[in-house]
Amino acid sequence: MIPALDKIGALFGSSIEALIFASCAYLTLSKKKTVTLSEIFLFCFWLSASLNFLSIFLLILNFHFFSVLLEALYPLLIAFILAFGLQLLFFFFFLLSKMFLEKILKIIMGILIGYVLLFTIFLYLQGAKPELRFGDPFLKSPLERPTFYFLIGLIGVAFVFLLTLLWQDIFQKQITWKNLSLLYTYFSLILYGSISFIRVLYFFPRPWIIEIFYFFVPYLLYLKNKEEEKQNEKK
Repeated sequence: MIPALDKIGALFGSSIEALIFASCAYLTLSKKKTVTLSEIFLFCFWLSASLNFLSIFLLILNFHFFSVLLEALYPLLIAFILAFGLQLLFFFFFLLSKMFLEKILKIIMGILIGYVLLFTIFLYLQGAKPELRFGDPFLKSPLERPTFYFLIGLIGVAFVFLLTLLWQDIFQKQITWKNLSLLYTYFSLILYGSISFIRVLYFFPRPWIIEIFYFFVPYLLYLKNKEEEKQNEKK
């Protein structure tokens, strides 16, 4: 039996999105003579995003095209949850690495955030079982609703951190009209986060028209690299 057209589109879309964010990971470290800790965290963030969409691709492929039993997809569903959690973890690590805080304070905050995220994922997976939601494999948990609201709050905190970091870099003149590389980096994160937020929370099934804007994310990182090359030529 041929899968429905929307499933074929979802399979194609998730594969393209995995490639898009793999290219973002590549652009983050490409042509770098030296790599900073914040760039490593950003690379890991984009790589986690790519793995997240790769897990979606494999779930759709195995369930709808190869007729794999739902119970057999449990490891892939776990991988999807972990990749999503890693995105948040590396995003916070990136923000902390850029902030002008004492090193020991950064370490304490990083450990605390990591513990909270891992504990939240652990709680979510307790008693979680594979089910179908909108015809696709989904890991249903008894703690789904409180975990969902907690993650929304955590994402809100991350967004506030990002805006604080943006203001800090403008105030410290790390971002100027002559050097917009950091601004392109922040805009790529804001664009990715905004699209993902709308895609997950407000629309189901996924609105393909919104996901088209994902293509602008690697373009912003490309502009960031061009800006950095321009600055290096002036030195």
